[in-house]
Amino acid sequence: MDVVFDCVGATVWDESCASLKPGGRLVITGTTAGSQIPFNLSVLQSRPLTLMGSGARSRRSFAAMMHRAQYGGLRGVVGQTFDLAEAARAHEVMTGRDFFGKLVLRVP
Repeated sequence: MDVVFDCVGATVWDESCASLKPGGRLVITGTTAGSQIPFNLSVLQSRPLTLMGSGARSRRSFAAMMHRAQYGGLRGVVGQTFDLAEAARAHEVMTGRDFFGKLVLRVP
């Protein structure tokens, strides 16, 4: 993986680190399942990784972001849209990583 956003914490730490490619980033956004871990430093010695926290957000900044999302200030980029019947094809495109933007399934 290029980036892992982890809101769980301690119970998935090893899996999150193991899933990162060299140069990947692990962003801690929460620690709902614990915040204390033993850490083997050789993980960083064997391949370069970036470990970072997302920083706390206030209710005010969250409300401002949600306001922007609701009224058009934030827009996702849709790469391709597939009918639900084409879900397998959408998964192939996603696995192939030859796309830009979000892949959307249209549900009838």
